[in-house]
Amino acid sequence: MRWLLSEQEIYDGFRNQYAQAREIQYQFMADDILDIADDGRNDWMEREDPDNPGFNFNGEAVARSRLRVDTRKWFMSKVLPKFADKQEPQKTDADKLAEVVATLIDKLPN
Repeated sequence: MRWLLSEQEIYDGFRNQYAQAREIQYQFMADDILDIADDGRNDWMEREDPDNPGFNFNGEAVARSRLRVDTRKWFMSKVLPKFADKQEPQKTDADKLAEVVATLIDKLPN
């Protein structure tokens, strides 16, 4: 960590390699998200009751997969802005009032 935080030119190469390695790590994490989402092996469990054969939905496995995906998405949105969800800026009361007034003006007869 000292090398990363150091401003000495001798560590420039290390800092560049570290940044590149972290970028690669995040790309692998994005691939993990797809792998987890596509893996449905444990989504269904075979019933062991001979009188009631079939399959049961395995909600625990699905919830665990969702948690794994959401955790990776959250982490990536914090460390790399390009993975962050785009959010609309919050409208102020003045913006809302201006929209209402504009709507009313549009409805006035010419």
